Amino acid sequence: MPRLGVIEALSLGYQRLLHYWEVMLVPIVLDLFFWLGPHLSIRHAVESFFRQAPPEALDLFRQMMGGSSPAQVEWLNPGPNLLVMLTQVPGAPTTIAALGTLPLPHGWPLIIWETPSLTAAIGISVLLMLLGTLVAGFYMALAARPVMADMGMTGPFLSRALWTGSQLALLVIGGLFLGFLAVVGMAFLFTLIYLVVPGWALGFLSVITLAFTGAMFMALLFFYFVPESLVLQRTHVWTALGQSMMVVINNGWSSMAFILLSVLIMHGFAYIWLALAHSLTGALVSIVGNAFLTAGLTIASLYFFQNRLSILAQLFAQAAQRQGDEEE
Repeated sequence: MPRLGVIEALSLGYQRLLHYWEVMLVPIVLDLFFWLGPHLSIRHAVESFFRQAPPEALDLFRQMMGGSSPAQVEWLNPGPNLLVMLTQVPGAPTTIAALGTLPLPHGWPLIIWETPSLTAAIGISVLLMLLGTLVAGFYMALAARPVMADMGMTGPFLSRALWTGSQLALLVIGGLFLGFLAVVGMAFLFTLIYLVVPGWALGFLSVITLAFTGAMFMALLFFYFVPESLVLQRTHVWTALGQSMMVVINNGWSSMAFILLSVLIMHGFAYIWLALAHSLTGALVSIVGNAFLTAGLTIASLYFFQNRLSILAQLFAQAAQRQGDEEE
């Protein structure tokens, strides 16, 4: 099997998208919902939390924010739309609506729901992320259709989408559990250091934040192709984690080039969408353009992963055959 290059995979992804344009409908519908639908705000919950917080916590917050008080935090007004958590799962499309406030049509009412407390906001966020895995499963199953057709792979669409979504849900639950343990452990150490040597607290927090960022970067790199493995191979989440890591490790430079180029394309065009999204026409162009860009990259990642995984399977089969011949 010929090795598919990074640029070839990207080109193939957008070529196939022209024949499977329905993949774009998922990010378009999501963006329209985030734009014109109700917004779920945590502004009042955060303000209430800071009003009840002890003075020591507020002083530490001011130090971390360079002297700003909680009421001056820019993102509190009007506050992020918590419903965008529907897309904060592996495999889900990036939404232009999450990048900024889009102008509403004249006379269109903006409905804002407030979460009663931070605890409720956290619970709602977890629920939205789990519901988002179903959206991601449906999206990935749509994007996998051209790859499956070219590879001669078969299988019912709905069961593939549900399988992918359910396995992504397990991945999210596992990630949240590990994150909870990490936060509890760091909070305990931070509190202990703050009580014993207060001057070291911020330094400890900076080191932990740097280490956590590095761990997240490595996880995103090695497990980038987990959704692709789930939807194409219909593997369990543990197998998908292993296959993604195997593809990245055995195709180090090309995998990193593909991931880096995809991220640069997404973030580069995000500035263009923001620049356009100051009018109704520009917002619509941004939504459709972002959907086209996202869908093409998703299909390309499926082709890239399937090609490199197939090559690895051939190499392993040849190695096993040579070993068998030598033993005979």
